[in-house]
Amino acid sequence: MFQLNNQNSQGHYHCHYENTSLSDPGASVSTYVYLFSNEEDFAEMDPDRRQGSSIKGNICGQVVLDCRPTQPNLTVVVEHGDEEIHRGPLEDPRAGYELRNLTEDSSGEYRCSVHNFSKTFEVEVQGTLKPPKLGITKNTFPVVG
Repeated sequence: MFQLNNQNSQGHYHCHYENTSLSDPGASVSTYVYLFSNEEDFAEMDPDRRQGSSIKGNICGQVVLDCRPTQPNLTVVVEHGDEEIHRGPLEDPRAGYELRNLTEDSSGEYRCSVHNFSKTFEVEVQGTLKPPKLGITKNTFPVVG
């Protein structure tokens, strides 16, 4: 038996028999542990992460904002600049808030809030989308077949 006593202890835990693989379903089990706190509403709220993190992503890619709540049913508000883009429980509260299909407009500051706690993240999307080059060749005929 072990004791979990701080927010850094929240996360995935795996138990398995000695000399067996974690991927063996008959010899191992996995669970996610939430740690409720009266002082914090986000997991791993150390001072550096609370003040914000810088995250880089690629065009058409995805990034995850570490907005993991201490309870899966907490209402998390996610804002991009002045625009609210999410309000409610997270799709996967064990992972955080996922930004998908990044565009150049996805760059900027994001804020996750639960009750009176908030975290900010600076997202920088790298790369640009360029339209494909179309080549036109004279005297070509469509081929059907």
